[in-house]
Amino acid sequence: IAAIQVVGCEHAEILIGLVSMQKGLMRGVDGLAQNVVLLESLLKDARTRNREIHIVNADIAKAFDTVSHNVISAIMRARGWPVALTRYIESLYATSCTSIGGRPVTRCCRGVRQGDPLSSTLFNIVMDHILKAVPTRVGYIHQGRRWTCMAFADDVVLISSSRAGMTALTG
Repeated sequence: IAAIQVVGCEHAEILIGLVSMQKGLMRGVDGLAQNVVLLESLLKDARTRNREIHIVNADIAKAFDTVSHNVISAIMRARGWPVALTRYIESLYATSCTSIGGRPVTRCCRGVRQGDPLSSTLFNIVMDHILKAVPTRVGYIHQGRRWTCMAFADDVVLISSSRAGMTALTG
């Protein structure tokens, strides 16, 4: 575990480019509280200004268990992660296997490792990739910014100022 923690610390600067809607990686910040305060602010604004707002809260079931190792690898490569780090993580997951009750060993092809210090980071880069694909033409404008989604780990909140906009987001 110590080697993994060192790898995580040495390459923390890679994570700086994550979108601001993803609060799962911000150190020294209570991202969940920030999203709750923001959501309350959006609701208060809509109520005060008598504006339409549509919100969908989605908890992605088994999110940490379903992330494909190939997707993790593809995103790391697309983001330009250092080759040595990418290969190291790929090798960790290439040798990942499990055995239950003495049955034959089964290779794991998806999911991030429970208890691994890198798991939340790897999951969050996948979520960040998904969040960047959310349409930005719809959303709710508040304080000069268009809000379309917020996320913390496997909870995603979609926001729109119209039913049609929400349909575009949930498409």
